[in-house]
Amino acid sequence: MIVSGKKHGEFLIGKTRDCGDAHFDPDKRRVRFENGLHPIRDSFWYAISLFEDGSEEVFERAEAIVWAVLGQQEKHANHPRKGAFKLWAEDSEPVDPNWADFNACNLPEMLFCHGQRPFAGIGGSFPGIAGNGPRKCRSTR
Repeated sequence: MIVSGKKHGEFLIGKTRDCGDAHFDPDKRRVRFENGLHPIRDSFWYAISLFEDGSEEVFERAEAIVWAVLGQQEKHANHPRKGAFKLWAEDSEPVDPNWADFNACNLPEMLFCHGQRPFAGIGGSFPGIAGNGPRKCRSTR
């Protein structure tokens, strides 16, 4: 199957959603691979695919995933990898500072496409972000 343009985005979001649905671990609020590990980046991607659905039921799941994944970011001020995320939830600490970028790049898309609602627990607001979500950036089905 060859897809391009908007259809390519729809295809990828749909496949991400299907995979995430099949591998979602509700206890950990993350995707779980067959090896039992919970990948942080894949969980972020799954949350995006859920936000694209637009329904309240899956929006709440996506929101829970985002908060679970944000909890995997190194927050200690003196840590050499402050801001980085673990590769797997089971890691004791982040090992690669690049994972701050690999995961954080998903946050602006979530804000732009779905408004401030997923991040309401942080407090304050994000200037320039219209609405309080959810709204679709792509049609997934």
